[in-house]
Amino acid sequence: MNSKDEYRFPVGVEKELKAFGLSLQRQGYKAVTIRQKLNYTGLYLLWLESQRLIPADIRYTDLLSLVDHLRDSGKSTRHVNTIILAVRNYYEWLKETAKATANPASSPYLRGIRRKIPSGILSYETLQQLYDQYPVTDHRTGRNRVMLGLIIYQGLTSGELHRLTTSHIQLKEGKIQVPGDARSHGRILELKAFQVIELHDYITQVRTALLSQADTPKPYGRVARKTKVTESDRLFISVNGSSDLKNSLHHLFCFIQKLNPEIQSAGQIRQSVIVHWLKSYNLRQVQYMAGHRWVSSTERYKLDNLEGLQAELDKYHPLG
Repeated sequence: MNSKDEYRFPVGVEKELKAFGLSLQRQGYKAVTIRQKLNYTGLYLLWLESQRLIPADIRYTDLLSLVDHLRDSGKSTRHVNTIILAVRNYYEWLKETAKATANPASSPYLRGIRRKIPSGILSYETLQQLYDQYPVTDHRTGRNRVMLGLIIYQGLTSGELHRLTTSHIQLKEGKIQVPGDARSHGRILELKAFQVIELHDYITQVRTALLSQADTPKPYGRVARKTKVTESDRLFISVNGSSDLKNSLHHLFCFIQKLNPEIQSAGQIRQSVIVHWLKSYNLRQVQYMAGHRWVSSTERYKLDNLEGLQAELDKYHPLG
């Protein structure tokens, strides 16, 4: 099954796929991705018809039969995972349109493919302590503390930090507008009072100083990649004048690991933040705060699901 192939489906299936496709478009998926998901979903619906089943009645065990069918037809594990992922997206849409009450494909990965299961969850007290202990000694560490705060208190990803511009910070309102992309929804989040103060100082003082340093010729050492950073409105920039934060975040977490070796990455902090949010907010609220496209992405962070999810991976086949 090639995602670039053109498929023809019965009128009823085509009508269903058209409505599903409009939902995918609204969420910002690329055309090639939408085509792939619609092709795989259409083939899934044809399989349901062959089994005399309807989407709303499907349960987890029914998907095992689908997996067996796909494997028997020669599909690789990775290919089957891609198909099941499209089915999961389809059921999220069915739930949102009240055509189904559950998503039987909410855990859609086969053995042999790495599962992204939340692990190494940190307590909120640990995260707060990390933020309080992070020292500010110069412009670099001043910038890093602001980034760390946005990771801990707003659950931002590394990519979102990179995409932020000064216009995304609403200091008077005490809010931050997080831009979305093909993988996540945009959202507007509250800033802590102390973050408003630190962001104001960063934008008016620290960032200005970093921009000034970027214009200063470096007599020796590594030459920074040329950028138009002085003409850019990116919120965060490196001390060498680059808008690429990869090295900056690497150095940040190298230092963080000296403070607390238990903390490994921005992703681990974000996972811990989402778990913490679920203790105080309902599922849909956390889905919005995290920028998740599908509520199933948020559901896997529920504490009462984590232990059972791991046990399921260890015990059952072929879905985890």
